[in-house]
Amino acid sequence: MRLDDPAIPVGTRDTIEPKVELRDDGSAFTAGQTNRVTLDVSTSAEAEVRVNLPNGWTAVDGDDYEERDVADSTIVEFDDPVDGTGTRDVFVDIDGSQPGSVQTLGPVEVTGDVGAENDQQVWRAVPDTESSNVVVGSEQP
Repeated sequence: MRLDDPAIPVGTRDTIEPKVELRDDGSAFTAGQTNRVTLDVSTSAEAEVRVNLPNGWTAVDGDDYEERDVADSTIVEFDDPVDGTGTRDVFVDIDGSQPGSVQTLGPVEVTGDVGAENDQQVWRAVPDTESSNVVVGSEQP
């Protein structure tokens, strides 16, 4: 989908004006630890929400979601749209293949194209929704 697609009449998309706070359990982890990621979301119109995980991190629980590998990251896309305010949680296992590395959680992205096929959605990164995390060592017994 192109933003200048003539099939989309000008001015018909809702402005979602997202505000998102990304919170997680910390900034230093050992491999194999679980990190709870919480998104506090506020929108002016219904929107779908997703968060980018560092390569190798795996979602293991949380609010209903779909997980997809894209390029060098994993995307966790929440099943239920936010309309107004809402919180979305996901628990992720930390990959330990690169101890001592700094890995970036985020950004959070939103789309007003609720219910559209993935290849028909236009996603927008929300500023200031990234968190740097250090993997300090290998998995503990």
